[in-house]
Amino acid sequence: MINRKTILFILLFFIVFNSFSQWIQQNTGTSNNIEDIYFLNEDTGFIAGGNILARTYDGGNTWQHYNHSDLMSLMGICFVSPLKGFAVGIDLNTDKSLIYRTVNGGHTWTKESLNINLWLFDVFFVNESLGFIVGAEGCALKTTNGGVSWDTMHTNTNRALHSVYFTDSLNGIIAGGSTPIPSIILKTADGGTTWMSVSSPTSDLLRGMHFPSDSIGYIVGWNGAIIKTTDGGNTWTQLTPVDIYGNLDVFFVNDNLGYVVGWDTYFAGIQKTTDGGLTWVAQTTQVPSGLTAVYFITPDIGFCTGVNGTVLKTTNGGVASIDLLDAQNQLMFYPNPFLDYLTITFEEGEIIQEADIMVFDFKGSIVFSEKVSSISSTFNFSGLKKGIYYLKIKTDTHIQTAKIVKV
Repeated sequence: MINRKTILFILLFFIVFNSFSQWIQQNTGTSNNIEDIYFLNEDTGFIAGGNILARTYDGGNTWQHYNHSDLMSLMGICFVSPLKGFAVGIDLNTDKSLIYRTVNGGHTWTKESLNINLWLFDVFFVNESLGFIVGAEGCALKTTNGGVSWDTMHTNTNRALHSVYFTDSLNGIIAGGSTPIPSIILKTADGGTTWMSVSSPTSDLLRGMHFPSDSIGYIVGWNGAIIKTTDGGNTWTQLTPVDIYGNLDVFFVNDNLGYVVGWDTYFAGIQKTTDGGLTWVAQTTQVPSGLTAVYFITPDIGFCTGVNGTVLKTTNGGVASIDLLDAQNQLMFYPNPFLDYLTITFEEGEIIQEADIMVFDFKGSIVFSEKVSSISSTFNFSGLKKGIYYLKIKTDTHIQTAKIVKV
């Protein structure tokens, strides 16, 4: 007869396994950093980064690379139709700004080197004719003829502009910043003819941006910065930071359901919200690399890109590792909530060579760190203030995250 402890161990195994199996790594055939991703539907998508331009017709299972001999570094990609798309970056041979364009769904690409010696970071099209590009040192470009020609927009800044987003042909937002210069947010209401500076609630460098609707938008950046607008970008408020090091991209399926990706403590960081950014839940990937971009086709099907050729896919919206581990935590962390002392007990039979125990506050700062090698340990957290903390345990086989509460 199987005893209760064996049943709990089997349950624990499947909980841990499933919590790390909801984002599946795809074989991209490259070790280049993948900087951006764009999908037309559940099957057809494109990635860009470094020298790589590639497409998939089977939902990311296989990738076809565009063969070329150019030395370049691509940073952004966007498609305006199933056939017409753009990728931007820099030509490393000439140090000129670079635009790649396809009119046949990525079968072939045409290189267009501009007479500008600046990195281009992001590209966004409102429709097949109207598009925008932003880059280093305040560079901002606009086309009204589908990319045949590009005109310079005057942003009145020399800071790096990392992302651009338009909700219609007139209203757009640019976000960026340059270390150590504070973050910058620019807004236009006349299609880019004039840009005005908008107050930012954070000084951290801003990276990715997404608007799920005309009025609601999100921008993310370094030090876990997440800011939100509910009035189309006129004003912004800071949400509780969620990541440890830096958030690089954000995507919202609707006004409430969204994802942020970037760098976590040990592995690629993914955060998910279902309440418009009021609360976030970490999703553990077991991928030892940072993530650079995120794109969702449906509420369930999404992709992330990252360094070393990383592309991750989920078909169920990912799994909130903290939620899944709640059942597991009843066996491992007690009491929770706690007053001063918290005991951590590993399942009997698990071989623990050494485990890293770390506690983070809501800002992502480490407030406790210790190595243990015993099956059970009790920790004195009397020095911590009352509140919510995040506990991370890293062993040789996996990393686990749990929310703990001091009362």
